[in-house]
Amino acid sequence: MKNCNWSWRFATPAIAAELGDRPELLLEAGREVKSNPVRQVFRCGDYFLKYDKRSGRRLRSEWNCAQLIEREGIQLVEHLALGESSAGSILITRAFPEAEAVSDYFYRTYIEQPGEPAVFLNNFVHFARKVLESRLYHPDFHIGNVLYSPGLNRFALVDAQGVRKAGWFDRWFRRYSMERIGMEFRFSRTRHQMLKLLAALGIADPEEFYAEALVRESAALWHEWPRRRRQALAGYPKFSVQDGSLLRTVDPLRRTVPLENYEVLEGESALVESLFLSHFFLQLAQIPHRRVLALDRRNRQVYLEKISSSTVPTAAADYQERLNALDIHSETRDWGKDEFGRISLWNLDLIRLYV
Repeated sequence: MKNCNWSWRFATPAIAAELGDRPELLLEAGREVKSNPVRQVFRCGDYFLKYDKRSGRRLRSEWNCAQLIEREGIQLVEHLALGESSAGSILITRAFPEAEAVSDYFYRTYIEQPGEPAVFLNNFVHFARKVLESRLYHPDFHIGNVLYSPGLNRFALVDAQGVRKAGWFDRWFRRYSMERIGMEFRFSRTRHQMLKLLAALGIADPEEFYAEALVRESAALWHEWPRRRRQALAGYPKFSVQDGSLLRTVDPLRRTVPLENYEVLEGESALVESLFLSHFFLQLAQIPHRRVLALDRRNRQVYLEKISSSTVPTAAADYQERLNALDIHSETRDWGKDEFGRISLWNLDLIRLYV
């Protein structure tokens, strides 16, 4: 980072004094938390530094987007400084106190354990509605890009890239890409609860929106499934990790699913592989199901969550509507209840025929 003729812009004079004359040196003291061939993210104390090796246009655009969001009065992680040089560009933001992505918090608190998220969702709706009702269009508005601080009980956008003033095309034809954020909670919400959530978000006709959204989400899943299928089988960290001869599944928090309380099924390679893939398909479809824990391709085995002897068939309730949108049909015998008494799809043979 030396002798690169860095030029810096600071949010305020106070931030300039806080970061000093050479903010780029924070990279050397930072810990890498994310990277790809052209971009790296480092953490240094309470600062996050996004370093892009390409020209400064991309991070400069993000800096300008952040200022636009702030002018609308929407909570955003604090953007402190932008640096540009011949070596690339650096965007410095301040860490949101004790925060995690809404997607992670919701899974850990209300899906992994039985809990009632009504109060949390009410607070989230207040934040999300402010974004939806703003004059802005956010091209990547989803719960992975919103942070939540339980201690502060506050939300904040973490990704400002691409945000712009909404034009007529955004308002009429791209609005669903933002409004669909409500659909991301459907894993643990009944149809009735989903309609209440959508209404609270300001959706004019929740029933019509929900029915159309199921079709849209299903179409999107089928479209992206070939790529997701390859990723799951290749050990892409979002889905699986190689552990000796086992390809183990990971949960939405990217933790390997414990190999406990399981049964092993042996069969032809195509059979065990399709059962393995069924787990990811249902996970992406946000339908509770019997989990698959690992695949052993060498020995043609798949590790399945064990069905409790007390499990009895149960009606699919609202989930059949979601399967219908995927053009998959089930019977009562295909469903049971999980350890928390929640309806879950136990018959993975039903899904493996499609994946």
